[in-house]
Amino acid sequence: MKRHTFNILFWLYKSKKNSAGESPIYCRITVNGIQTQLSTHRYIKPLDWNSAKGMVKGRSDEAVEHNKYLEALKQKIRNKETELMKLGRDVTARSIKSSLDGNTVNKKGIVEVADYHQAIIESKLNKGYSQSSISSYTATVKYIKAFIRHHYKCADLSLSEIEYNFILEFEKYVKGHTDCNQNGTMKHIQRLKRIIHFSIENEWLDRSPFMRYKAKYERTNREFLTLDELTKIEQKDFSIPRLQLVKDLFVFACYTGKGYKDMMNLKPENISIRLYGKKWLVGERSKTNVQSDVPLLPKPLEIIERYTPYPIYI
Repeated sequence: MKRHTFNILFWLYKSKKNSAGESPIYCRITVNGIQTQLSTHRYIKPLDWNSAKGMVKGRSDEAVEHNKYLEALKQKIRNKETELMKLGRDVTARSIKSSLDGNTVNKKGIVEVADYHQAIIESKLNKGYSQSSISSYTATVKYIKAFIRHHYKCADLSLSEIEYNFILEFEKYVKGHTDCNQNGTMKHIQRLKRIIHFSIENEWLDRSPFMRYKAKYERTNREFLTLDELTKIEQKDFSIPRLQLVKDLFVFACYTGKGYKDMMNLKPENISIRLYGKKWLVGERSKTNVQSDVPLLPKPLEIIERYTPYPIYI
């Protein structure tokens, strides 16, 4: 049987307060120097906490009740340590935490939460989420499921087991098993973080494992078209109408800054006559819902006239 060091410490999360000005009492479990933490779901005034003894000050009925609860929880954790040892399982801070019953640790799994979060954002299509954003989340959830099957050999993992190392291993998995580059990997990490925060918002998780994690993006130098290059594209004619349309859409985007989806959603009412009779392209960006009005220069006006009338309004 492997020998291990084991310690239980109660501490007050003073920087976190509820509406009554009370802070939550947390429990820190340390095995062989590796820590994990869980909320006791008990709140007290910061002045009532004895940090040296890890208990509530005083002998009031409330203080006595709190301290009895903390002592009972400590004994419960010790019993779980003994139980794991008798079963011949590895005793780690995470294994002790995950073996506690549902009164202390929530049993929801990260895959369960990710699927639920996915269903919510899919219901908000064009109401805060674009199809491209939903597709991105779909890919992230797919990678989370594949990673857990590959690394943990199971279909789901309890939220209580999602710790800092999970993020590092997930990052390594995405880089090694997909065609994502560094920045693409960071986008999946960003969406995983949002799912974790969704769990915290719903009180299924007490503390974010992202507190020590820092995303690392690579700086990219995006090249831009020169006037000569843009002119060559404008002057290129295609015999295939579909390719000619693609070229015109690209040129139109260069002169207006509109994305593909924004161009596909344009209608005649998006053209407004402004000061001195000048035509402007008006409307909100589909991704951000931010108003984006731009003057129509001769080239995009020429493209509009070329495709008027047309089933697809450019």
